[in-house]
Amino acid sequence: MHPAATRPPAPEKPAEPLLLLGDTKRHILEELLAGPQGAPELARSMGIEVNAVRKHLDSLEHMGAVRYEFLRMGTGRPKKRYRLGPVGLELFPRRYDLLFSRLLDTLLQKEGEAYVGAMLAGIAREVAGGIAIPADAPPEERLETLTGALNDLGFRASLETRNGCPCIVNRNCVALRAASRHPGLICRRFHSTLISAALGGPRVELEGCIVRGDPECRHAIHLEPAPRTGFRDKKVSKLRKLRKPP
Repeated sequence: MHPAATRPPAPEKPAEPLLLLGDTKRHILEELLAGPQGAPELARSMGIEVNAVRKHLDSLEHMGAVRYEFLRMGTGRPKKRYRLGPVGLELFPRRYDLLFSRLLDTLLQKEGEAYVGAMLAGIAREVAGGIAIPADAPPEERLETLTGALNDLGFRASLETRNGCPCIVNRNCVALRAASRHPGLICRRFHSTLISAALGGPRVELEGCIVRGDPECRHAIHLEPAPRTGFRDKKVSKLRKLRKPP
């Protein structure tokens, strides 16, 4: 009796970042979504003490979720007004992964897998080109720099060594929905290419994948250069001899 085929687990719906802040901070950000306000206005609309609002605003400002400016409104001293910062705006629901997944499906239907794979590999190389890794840096430094850059992109990456081979382990997939539908394109053509291109072209092997049911995505990096067969050099030499004038 053959075992039943298994499917990758469906991606879990992540908790909205706003909900993780707590009710009061979430309410403040929702109020500021309507436009800049001062602490007294927020306190009145929320029905709490103005000092409590200021305490939460200080915390949100430290996070980069809100900013403030002093505005002159009629006569008297300028008043401190708070507004959402870039971090605060990003806390509201975004469906980038859904949009990317649908865009990928459409491109696959219109252009085919070879085109989309080459496109994603090209994007990976462009992203890798923006990571400042000195070519003459030792391997450990290059790997640490790349791991930090992957964390900036949201991968929750760490550097490990397994069986003498360095591995970059990612505990978050930034394109989980698309990767669940097209693991070969996202996990290999994009992610593996990104790692290889950033490090100067070593062979990168995907050993674990979140969308396959593994607890993490794990890329083994073979830093030694691939052995040359000499076939191309012999072929070029032969062509040169054939072209040599008598």
